Amino acid sequence: MPHPSTPFGEELRKRRLEAGLSLTDLSGLVHYSKAQLSKVERGIKAHSRDLARLCDAALGADGALIALGTPTAVDSPAVSAPGRVEEENWMMQLSPDGPNSFGPVGRREVMN
Repeated sequence: MPHPSTPFGEELRKRRLEAGLSLTDLSGLVHYSKAQLSKVERGIKAHSRDLARLCDAALGADGALIALGTPTAVDSPAVSAPGRVEEENWMMQLSPDGPNSFGPVGRREVMN
């Protein structure tokens, strides 16, 4: 299923190609995986503020990539609801004799 491109992704790809860099080259400069950069360029994944800053510097974009801003989720509330967790924590439990597990845990469980 095709994903809509984003202004940031389009600009990133344009500037990367103008600089004569492959995804692998840019990946080495900004320390993000080639797959992550490809997904951002194609609009599959949202970019972070950190990625915008690093790509802007690596490509000599003079703030153009940073100016495109960090995307916000369309349906995310401006203020968190009480008790709502904004990030997801995962825990891996290893057992020497039984099954291992890896799954999400609540923030309160992590703090205990």
